[in-house]
Amino acid sequence: MSAMTIRQHYVSRALIARFSNSPELKNGLVGQFDVVNGRCMRAVSPRSIGFESYFIKYDGDRMEELWGTVERPMGEVFNALRDDPSDLLQAKQSHIKDFMALHFARSLEAQRIHIETLLKPRRELGPIRRCRPGLPG
Repeated sequence: MSAMTIRQHYVSRALIARFSNSPELKNGLVGQFDVVNGRCMRAVSPRSIGFESYFIKYDGDRMEELWGTVERPMGEVFNALRDDPSDLLQAKQSHIKDFMALHFARSLEAQRIHIETLLKPRRELGPIRRCRPGLPG
């Protein structure tokens, strides 16, 4: 049995790595800049940026597997875009669209929207009454 995924990236490591000092290697480092305080921070691996611990609270490992089906082809897409983007945009358009959609779907903003959508009816309706099957309300 595998260990439960704790660090779930809302920004794909494949994308973060493109900003590293060695985009082709998984061990490249990415510089960071704190825009609020205006200071540079030490460079870290793509694994250490753009994640939340337990971002998906239920069955996070399954979600990681599903996300991987969209993310895995992107290394090849990024390399091809770097080398010769002329014909690639049409050929890999569905991969790129899925990748962009995935990033919105698992963004912090989308998470906020889902929580708000779930909580609004609960606030308006009040506590949910549980009924036993076969008995009136």
